[in-house]
Amino acid sequence: MNRPLPPIKLNQTPFIIILFFSLIFSGQALGADEQTPRGYLVTKNGKKLTGSISEVFGENQILFINDFGTPYKIHAALIYGFVINRQGKNIFYASKFSGKKWHFMQLLYKGESMNLYSAPIIQLQNNAFNQFGGGNPKLIHSDAFFVEINGRLPVQVSRVNFKKSMRRLLKTEAPELAKLIGSKGYRFKNLQEIILKYNEIIQKSLISL
Repeated sequence: MNRPLPPIKLNQTPFIIILFFSLIFSGQALGADEQTPRGYLVTKNGKKLTGSISEVFGENQILFINDFGTPYKIHAALIYGFVINRQGKNIFYASKFSGKKWHFMQLLYKGESMNLYSAPIIQLQNNAFNQFGGGNPKLIHSDAFFVEINGRLPVQVSRVNFKKSMRRLLKTEAPELAKLIGSKGYRFKNLQEIILKYNEIIQKSLISL
């Protein structure tokens, strides 16, 4: 997780001009204060737009305040990603489509074949009851982990589905590693180590060709 961020490879999709298609927040939107980190957006065609960027809100939107102080609401589908600086360290969030929706995903580890991301998700919890016996649903905000293999759609993994989902992801290219998932040293808490091992296996197989 301490590897430097890799060069960003950009596709050639025509850039949708954010300044004309973004929704401008009202005057009560967050200002470009000291608590809003500086950074830049990376557009679809590789341009950088500098300014202040809020934390990701919802699952796929940010508040971007350009250098002129104008705020814009930016959806993940409109840009390649963004970079913010926290305590002298650049943190990269990529715009990723998971097959169901767009997310801003923080890059935690960049490997030759498999990458690791985290992303904020919102879940509806409906197990609370009010005084009349009815449900009292509430939104739960949490972080989810996603793995991405060779540029395919990111797949969410969690403690609940870890053994099944990881074995399915690994069984084609790394069947021996897949068999170990769920045993000691190959559980959810060992996700980073598993990804490292996977990348090592794939690199060795490529070298031997």
